[in-house]
Amino acid sequence: DPVMLSMYIGENKRDQHTLTASAIAQREDPDGGWSYEVFAAAYGDKNHPEFKWVKKIRNLGKKLNFTAEYGAMAQKVALTLMISEDAAQLYLDAREEMFEVSKNWKLDVIRNSKECGYTTTMMGARRHLGQAYTNKDKWIASKAERQGVNFEIQGSAAEQTKLAEGRMWKDNLAFDFDAVCIGPIHDEIVWSVRICDLVEFIPRMHACMVARYGGMTVPIEGDISFGLDFYNQVEIGAVPSREAIEKGLSEMWEAKAKRDAQKEAA
Repeated sequence: DPVMLSMYIGENKRDQHTLTASAIAQREDPDGGWSYEVFAAAYGDKNHPEFKWVKKIRNLGKKLNFTAEYGAMAQKVALTLMISEDAAQLYLDAREEMFEVSKNWKLDVIRNSKECGYTTTMMGARRHLGQAYTNKDKWIASKAERQGVNFEIQGSAAEQTKLAEGRMWKDNLAFDFDAVCIGPIHDEIVWSVRICDLVEFIPRMHACMVARYGGMTVPIEGDISFGLDFYNQVEIGAVPSREAIEKGLSEMWEAKAKRDAQKEAA
């Protein structure tokens, strides 16, 4: 999809969730002038008078991107976003207009998987769907259509995560450092690592995460976060530099001191 690719490649890179959100905002407030640039500026400014509304719409855009990409219809989107079905259809229409080629790609995946009886990941792993498509139960047959599309996306993502874990094992991360791999959580891989090892550990783990996959033209990036527990995390961006890690550590300790002070005050 040229619109989708343009967000990751070229000189006019944009955030997909913000782009979808700006399309929703234009439907919700036709006279508001909510171009992508205007919406992104408002979302990045906590002092903007419409910041709370913009943040809400941005969250809707993010949820809509995931649910729509996996084949959800208006009823499911309405339940997920806790909005009316009419509003859900409005949002879906706004997104489909934005990513028309992506919509047609899904139809091609469904048609091809029906003809072949299976669908594949980017590296060729198969999910067989022939029996589901020929099932007399129309619900099972329709579910196979969503499963076919989802497997090409989610199956490829899972494949990519597994390959990253394999690279981490081959790079001896668990042996060169005082570190233990906890495991994958969706599209993340979580480790427990001694704080004194972070500066050396993170760049090596990051390299395993962003290696090329499946002939993709879109560069693979990996956002990095760490913290003293799962809830209190510091995000340092997608570049594992010493400066970014040390700044993150400073923020981590400052946040801990603030939490400790609040506990003592309570």
